[in-house]
Amino acid sequence: METVNKRVEKKQRPVRLVQFGEGNFLRGFVDYMVDVANEKGVFDGSVAIVKPIEAGNIEAFHDQDCVYTLILRGGTEKNPKVEKRIITSVDRVVDAYGEYEKFMELARLESLRFVVSNTTEAGIRYDETDSFELNPPKSYPGKLTKFLYERY
Repeated sequence: METVNKRVEKKQRPVRLVQFGEGNFLRGFVDYMVDVANEKGVFDGSVAIVKPIEAGNIEAFHDQDCVYTLILRGGTEKNPKVEKRIITSVDRVVDAYGEYEKFMELARLESLRFVVSNTTEAGIRYDETDSFELNPPKSYPGKLTKFLYERY
């Protein structure tokens, strides 16, 4: 497999969407759709991703300037299709725990219009040990509430 080390230039756009979660589903759908909408000239914005849990790291995003390749596979048995697209719609990735103030700064962005997440019912549950005073709160509902309160 050939490795290519080339820098992709990405257009600087205002952050219009905050995305809770850096997983494949959101990157393969939401970030892709923003990328396509930008290309078609119907959306001039970028995505700020929030890593909402303590586990894991976001170094790969930083190492790649938040640019990554999406590979779409589909078609039919007789006519398989593979599309490779370099996604440039992600402006930044912020760790809600390690970069709490940067996380809260996102809430204050005038350009922000949308918040998305792929949190399932397992992540949307009551946690009696959670608190608004924590930076950040433990649960997804707590983080979102504090984020929206900051925006307010």
